Amino acid sequence: MLLRAHSLLVFLIFAALILTIPALAQVEPSATGNPGGSLDESEMMTPPPVSGLPYANTAGSETRSNYLAANVTVSPSYIDNVLPSNGSTPVSDFVYSISPSVSLDRTAPRQKEQFSYSPSFTFYEPTSALDSVDQNAAVGLQYRFNPKVAVSLEDSFSRTSNVYNSSYVFSNTVTGSTLTPAPTVIAPFAEQMINTASGVLGYQFGLNAMIGGGGSFTTFDLPNPANASGLYNSHGSRGLVFYSRRLSRSQYTGLAYQYDRTLAYPASGVSETQTHSLLPFYTYYFNRAFSASISVGIERVDATAPQSPVTTEWSPSVTASAGWQGNRGILAAGFSHTVTAGQGLLGAYSANSISGSGGWKLARTWSGGLSVGYTSINSVTPLTLSSFQGGNTLTAGVSVEHPIGERLSASFQYQHLHETYSGVAVITANPDSNREAVTLTYKLSRPLGR
Repeated sequence: MLLRAHSLLVFLIFAALILTIPALAQVEPSATGNPGGSLDESEMMTPPPVSGLPYANTAGSETRSNYLAANVTVSPSYIDNVLPSNGSTPVSDFVYSISPSVSLDRTAPRQKEQFSYSPSFTFYEPTSALDSVDQNAAVGLQYRFNPKVAVSLEDSFSRTSNVYNSSYVFSNTVTGSTLTPAPTVIAPFAEQMINTASGVLGYQFGLNAMIGGGGSFTTFDLPNPANASGLYNSHGSRGLVFYSRRLSRSQYTGLAYQYDRTLAYPASGVSETQTHSLLPFYTYYFNRAFSASISVGIERVDATAPQSPVTTEWSPSVTASAGWQGNRGILAAGFSHTVTAGQGLLGAYSANSISGSGGWKLARTWSGGLSVGYTSINSVTPLTLSSFQGGNTLTAGVSVEHPIGERLSASFQYQHLHETYSGVAVITANPDSNREAVTLTYKLSRPLGR
C-alpha cells in the first residue's frame, strides 16, 4: 500500500514537470485553490465543501506565480521536551536544522501547476541519537479542459522524525472539506511517513448546475514501531460525488455523498472502519476575497477489529469554514464534527476539530503569521486491544519575518504542542513541548515566461 502511494507521488511529480495546469482561487478565483470559475463569469465555482482544496495562504499583493525558486534555510532552535515518553522530567535540547528547498509555480489563464521539495538535516545536542534526515514534497495540478470541465490534483509526502520541521501539523491548513482530515494523536519525535493524494473533477452541465466527484488516499506508516508504542500503521481511502446548484452569482448549495474506508494494523490482525456520509452544503461568496461554507449531514459508521465486537453507529456530521484573502493579509478558519479513523489509531472516533491560520503585512518590511488547531476525540468503538478511549491535541504557532537584504530574510518562530492521551505510551509520560527558533533563509528566484 505504501509503495502504491509512493508511485502516485512519483507520477504526479513527473506530470508536474511536463505539464502546465491551472488554478482559480477558492476565495479569490484569480489566485489559488479552486478549479472553478469567477464570480463575474458564467463558469461555476467548485465550493469548498467539495473542492478538497485549501483556502489561500498568501495575501493578494504577495501572491507569486510563474517562478522557479531555490532556498536554503538554517534554523537553530530550542525544544524543551525531545523525549516525551522518557518520564516525568523533560529532556531539553538545542536543535540545528539545515533545509534546502526547490519550488516551481507555472501559471496560465486556464491552468496552474505547483511543485516543492525540501529535505531537512537535523542535529540534536546533547541527544544526538535523534539526529535525522527528513523529506517533504508536494505537488498541485489544476486544469480547466473547457468552460464546463475542471480538475484539480494534490499530493503531499512527508517523512519526518521531528514534526516541528514538517508543515503538516502546524500549518493547520483550512479546506472546508472532509476529504483531508486533520491530524489527531501526534508523536512529535517518532519517525513517520505520511502521504496524502487527492483529486476532484467537476462538470458544469447547465448554466447553474454542476456535478462532480473526487477522492483521496492517505497512508500513515511508522518505520520503527517500537519507537511509537501505542500507535499503528494505517491506510485510508475516501470517495466523494456531489451535485452543486448556483442560486445566484454569490450563493451555492448542493448535496454530497462520501464513502471512507480505513484499515489499521495491530499485531493481531486488521482493524477496519467504513463510513457512509450524506452531506448537504451551502456556500456564500461575499466578494472575490471572502467566502463562507457550511455542511450539515449524517454518517453511518461500521467498525470491526480483532477480539472486538462489530460496531454500527449513526452520527451527525458538521463542517463549517470561512476564508478571506486581502492585499495586506489572509485569514481562514474551520470547524468540524465528524467520525474519523486511522492516523495511528484503532477503531473509529468522534472528532471535534477547530483550526485557523492567518498572516498580515505588519509594515513595509515586516510580516507576521499565526496558526492554531485543536482536536478532541472520543472512541465510538469498544476495543479490547487497547485501553485508549480518547483525548485532545492543541497546536499553536506564531512567527514574525523581516528581510535583511534582497535575498536574505530572518524570522522568529514559537510553536507549542499539548496533548492529553492516557493510552498512547509514546507520549503518555510527558507529552507537552515548546519550540523557539530563529530562522535564516537565503532565496534565489527566477521568473518563468508564460
